[in-house]
Amino acid sequence: MARTVCFVVVLFFAVCAGLPVFAQQQVTADATALVKGEVVSVDVVSGAVVVKEVKDAAKAVSENVTLSISSETKIAKSDTVLKLVDLKAGDKIEAKVVKDKDVLKAQSIEIK
Repeated sequence: MARTVCFVVVLFFAVCAGLPVFAQQQVTADATALVKGEVVSVDVVSGAVVVKEVKDAAKAVSENVTLSISSETKIAKSDTVLKLVDLKAGDKIEAKVVKDKDVLKAQSIEIK
């Protein structure tokens, strides 16, 4: 009986010790997301782009999301490198973003 209890306790600690590593791998793998939609507005001064992202096309459900733009954000149309001032309301885009707390930081934006 004592051996069984000891075995269960050791097994419990071994499993618990591995959980943080497993959780960390999931967070790293899911860190990048794709935002597709239409540019609603561009604020060059604050470095922000508001995008109307379609969440459910069948139900016509969309949501405005704000992307944070930095000097490292790559903006392009086809093979042409652009700047933030080149983005205009109405542009269709795909943006690779990383969520940092409640901020969506754009890594790259492709104008379609």
